[in-house]
Amino acid sequence: MLTRFFLICFYLKSCLIKDELFPTTKIIELPPGHFPEPNCHYTVHFDARTGPKVSRKVNIGDLLYHKWKCDYGTPKAADLYCLMVYNCTVSSQQHNKAILENVVEIIDEFGCSLYPTLLPQISYIDDLEAGLPSNAFALDFDQ
Repeated sequence: MLTRFFLICFYLKSCLIKDELFPTTKIIELPPGHFPEPNCHYTVHFDARTGPKVSRKVNIGDLLYHKWKCDYGTPKAADLYCLMVYNCTVSSQQHNKAILENVVEIIDEFGCSLYPTLLPQISYIDDLEAGLPSNAFALDFDQ
């Protein structure tokens, strides 16, 4: 029986401006349509951040790198947002079924790993890229 695992996260959040760095009197509100939507991707790579993308079955214990990255196409627009990975779950899907089963939260609403020995805390490379190394693992859903 073939089992697939899916990782689902939410990962875009506006950057907060602290009052002491930027006075609130200087903040103006514009309609959301004036800001470009980011183009975000989640990829899994072998070994490291710049390793080849995973495109085949992996073995338990293989070193993987989970990467979240957003871009806007123009460097100036990149100052509008920052990335925050949170609410990640992993779930199983039995072969030929569309229903996800046995959903397990692995990163909470604050972006913290709930299983740090299995999945370390997320590292933020810059405002628009985050990632974490981990070894491929299997979950025993029968317990």
